Amino acid sequence: SSRAAELLNLPVQVLSPAPFIAAVLRSRNLADSTLIAPDAGAAARCEAVRLELRSMQPILIAKKTRSSAGVSTKLSGTVSKSCVIIDDILDTGATLVACARELQRAGAEEIYVFVTHGLFTGDRWQELFAVGVKQIWCTNSVPGAQTRGANIEMLSVTEFAASILMD
Repeated sequence: SSRAAELLNLPVQVLSPAPFIAAVLRSRNLADSTLIAPDAGAAARCEAVRLELRSMQPILIAKKTRSSAGVSTKLSGTVSKSCVIIDDILDTGATLVACARELQRAGAEEIYVFVTHGLFTGDRWQELFAVGVKQIWCTNSVPGAQTRGANIEMLSVTEFAASILMD
């Protein structure tokens, strides 16, 4: 971010989605859910949300592997009845499907997904609902992205920015 500020010669403020995600989870009575990072790259994001929620529950980080057969996930730790997978982008959904499938095997009864950017490429992401995902939340940050069903809620990126800047 400081590099961007140097190049543009403009003030730059990095906006973390953690306060916004935490507010959404609190408003849906999901603040005590197990937070799941679907891969190592999402761990810091999940931890930031956990801190915003002031949750004592540890996050779980899924170990993702790719092979010619596709994406697979392994979880270590105990999941609660309710789990929220937090990631930056939902593109094809392969990583999130593998993670949700593993959560279902581990005994999660309610699985939710929160992604900052929803691309919804192809059809694979629709399997999320078949493997137990009840709701997907994403911001409307991707121009032209459409909600694709009753279980997907597009959240205003304007509200996201305002919620952070007003703190």
